Amino acid sequence: MSLTFRKRNYDLSKYEICENCLAPIVQINGKRECLYEWLNNRCIHREVVDIVPLPNDPSEDEWRAVGVVLQNGFMIPVDIACLDYDLNRIVTINERLIGLEVVDVAWVIENTDSQLTGRACVVDLSTPRRRHVVTLSCNIDILVYMLNDELFRRVEP
Repeated sequence: MSLTFRKRNYDLSKYEICENCLAPIVQINGKRECLYEWLNNRCIHREVVDIVPLPNDPSEDEWRAVGVVLQNGFMIPVDIACLDYDLNRIVTINERLIGLEVVDVAWVIENTDSQLTGRACVVDLSTPRRRHVVTLSCNIDILVYMLNDELFRRVEP
């Protein structure tokens, strides 16, 4: 877990799970939203306009994810990027991603012997002119934190 989650005592296993996609549901004062649907609504068909890199020597309380900024101002926190869904073909998250469009958002569940062993939220970038897809593996801790913050601001402006 990230330091942000440890500080706020977030535990993804304590969140209600969406029946449709198995993503966490965040709820604050009666306002509820599925993490996957929320991310999909903010990202799909939006173009990358900027990159927020990690500082050279981030302090311990900094988030450990690079930011990919979309044209609507939404920032996707990215742990790793790869080419064509191949984790052996790592892509550097830099200005070369600018101009690519979000073509898909997926919530991925990995089960082993009926046990949840992993979750991932991935965002695919491409353009109509490119053959390849760049897949961004998102930082789920930060996404849940961002959704919590947004829901909180809806009830406590």
